[in-house]
Amino acid sequence: MTDSEKNDPDEQNIMLAGEYVMGMLTLEQQQAVKDSLNTNPLLKYWVDYWEAHLPQLYSGIASKPPAIRVWKKIKQHIQSDTATLYSWQKTPWWQGMTLWRGLAIASILCVVSLTAILRLEWLSSKNPVIAITEKTPPIPLPHYVAVVRNDKNQAFWHISLNLTTEQILVTSLQSSDLPKDKSYELWLLSKDKQTPPRSLGLMPRKGSQQLALNVTKAVLHAEGLAVSLEPLGGSPSSTPTGPVMFQATLTHFI
Repeated sequence: MTDSEKNDPDEQNIMLAGEYVMGMLTLEQQQAVKDSLNTNPLLKYWVDYWEAHLPQLYSGIASKPPAIRVWKKIKQHIQSDTATLYSWQKTPWWQGMTLWRGLAIASILCVVSLTAILRLEWLSSKNPVIAITEKTPPIPLPHYVAVVRNDKNQAFWHISLNLTTEQILVTSLQSSDLPKDKSYELWLLSKDKQTPPRSLGLMPRKGSQQLALNVTKAVLHAEGLAVSLEPLGGSPSSTPTGPVMFQATLTHFI
């Protein structure tokens, strides 16, 4: 994790949720995350996100039972004196959590890479000329995320812009006291100040809402997002007519 990620609460939530779902935290840290899920909606969002998407990385890899000798070693380790595992002595570097975290991540990447290589070789063997060009999937477009906060740094919405599927997912993180005759509308802000904001749709009062992303190319040149207060149903014109209540920065996620 870089220094900027350590100072960014949104990046901290993303990394912490990923480590929690992958089982890379200590028991105390896992409990701390569980206790925070009811009070930190953004952390809960990312825990749900990782739980839904991480299995896709290894869904195509067939499971293989470990060798008998491995089970024997595991059993011997469990039956050994567990008190030494919680001693207050300094842990040797080869037993440190950092080392095993790195090895765990490296192992997952190696398995995924090896599976892709074997699949590619199999396709090439079927048709050395055509298989690679026809079966290689297109390069996915960027995926952006944003967190809309108020002036007290409270997260109100989480926004995901998937340029590959051309979909926007807006998730409400706080209850809204918006009057019944008003709507919050989401706008895309261009880096070019001469280009007017482009409407992306209405914000949900609660829960999640999926919107169509019809300005994919404009997102690549966007400066950020804005939320304006509009009459019920949104702005009657192609530009904001009410005051801008929130602004957010787009972060390149994938």
